[in-house]
Amino acid sequence: MKKMIIIVLTLMLLVTGIILWVNTQESIEGYVYSSKDSSLWVIELEEKEIDGGSNIAKLLEAKAADSEGIIFETALLNKVTNTSSFKEGEKVKVFWPGGAFQTAPSLVENTFLILK
Repeated sequence: MKKMIIIVLTLMLLVTGIILWVNTQESIEGYVYSSKDSSLWVIELEEKEIDGGSNIAKLLEAKAADSEGIIFETALLNKVTNTSSFKEGEKVKVFWPGGAFQTAPSLVENTFLILK
């Protein structure tokens, strides 16, 4: 009985910690403009921009010309799980602990995870 209580409390603490940690991560959902070596340039597009049947590649190119978006290093988790190949125009969601270098476009070095 005592072991069961300890196991349940440990699991509750672990789950609570994971939930808190995930909620402190920054995230962005956007489209891949460029995927080179170990970096990924992601640009956000609003649904209303895409709804008109516009070509996503042209929209991304126009925003990239103004240095919009964020360049992310490929996440270690993606490298380990062999999910680090992304195609231009592909929709992704990127998680990172926060903070970015103020360049044009912004640069994030410690990316946690990139999802397709």
